[in-house]
Amino acid sequence: MAAGIKRPTRESPVDRILSDSELRAIWAATDILKYPAREFARLLILSGQRRDDVRLMHRDEIDLDNRNWTIPAERYKSRRPHLVPLPDAMVEILEALSFKDAGGYALSLDGGEEGLWQCPKAQDRARQGGQGGGLDVA
Repeated sequence: MAAGIKRPTRESPVDRILSDSELRAIWAATDILKYPAREFARLLILSGQRRDDVRLMHRDEIDLDNRNWTIPAERYKSRRPHLVPLPDAMVEILEALSFKDAGGYALSLDGGEEGLWQCPKAQDRARQGGQGGGLDVA
């Protein structure tokens, strides 16, 4: 080891888990949000999946008949797909979304052509509290 240089610290996983009452409070707070921020927050809670996986959810990954969401292998270091069972409440949200008939992304500000907050204009609108519900996208 070089003199005077400290070893990098080892990253530790976050072990904070929200309580049921915290989750209920967050869910209730999403009532004031607009599409797609409300649906984004609720799908995060219901699925327990990573932010970017929910943000980039595409119709090709969703099987409502079998109640599964298959997150593609390309999104994981392991290069293996990830199968997520869909609870009733998540199916209800997904069935209400227009992605089935549009460009394909479940959460989008442009008719499903791009995933949520992929383009700078959408990020600006979201940060300003316009369409996107004022959710922090940074």
